[in-house]
Amino acid sequence: MFVKVILPLSIVIVGLGLPIFYFWIWGIRYYFKNEKKGMALFTIVATPLFGFFIGVRAFLHYIHAPQSQPIVMKPPRVFKQSEYLKELESEFKNRGFVLDSRFKIPGFRKKPDLFARGKARTGFIPHHAYYFVYYFSSLASDAAWLRFAHKYAREYVNSLYKIPKVIRFVVPVINTVVITNRGIPRNHVHYIRTKTVPTPKERWTGGEINHIYLVDLRYSEVGSLKQMPSAGFAPILRSYDLLQSVLNRLIQKELARRV
Repeated sequence: MFVKVILPLSIVIVGLGLPIFYFWIWGIRYYFKNEKKGMALFTIVATPLFGFFIGVRAFLHYIHAPQSQPIVMKPPRVFKQSEYLKELESEFKNRGFVLDSRFKIPGFRKKPDLFARGKARTGFIPHHAYYFVYYFSSLASDAAWLRFAHKYAREYVNSLYKIPKVIRFVVPVINTVVITNRGIPRNHVHYIRTKTVPTPKERWTGGEINHIYLVDLRYSEVGSLKQMPSAGFAPILRSYDLLQSVLNRLIQKELARRV
């Protein structure tokens, strides 16, 4: 609790609070010592508002209540990967996402089976969501390919933003989604989780949220191939909700056909 929440917030409060307090005091002194009071008034009013804005953003980033997880329904049969992808495309379209089945990540040889991007929101904090969807067989059933697919996806998305990570307000949420109806070896899961642990610099810099999901059609479950971060997890849970809700709807349609 202390390391994940209290310490980061304390650093934000001290790091922002001291310069904000200095400019606020400067504005008050300037107001009483000079005839031109417009700049001083602006400083007196704008500085606390700026501090409040940044503080709220930090609070929402670190302390955001997780969403309730959707119910995992028992599948009547093992669905084809193409069936899930078609249903996922429909969900993206309903949410206003831009789809591109021909998109290819620069520098990476494997083409996603589906690429989608769109705008989303956590509370009143906006973010851009990117989905790179692969069939596990498209990655040659190889853990290293999956790791590099996620690495190149992150590099591509971050290249679209000119603002440095540390001062970004609109943060990209980068989702790599792997669909399989045959499962994934445990050694693959272990390899990916150990190779995608964020560095201390990445944790403190922030500026992006990324995750890797496994859609297992055998059990109708959406799992995680990467450790859940200590901060910024609300958008990840929203993506999880989206992927699982598509699975549940696919099951409901199949059950309706059988009635």
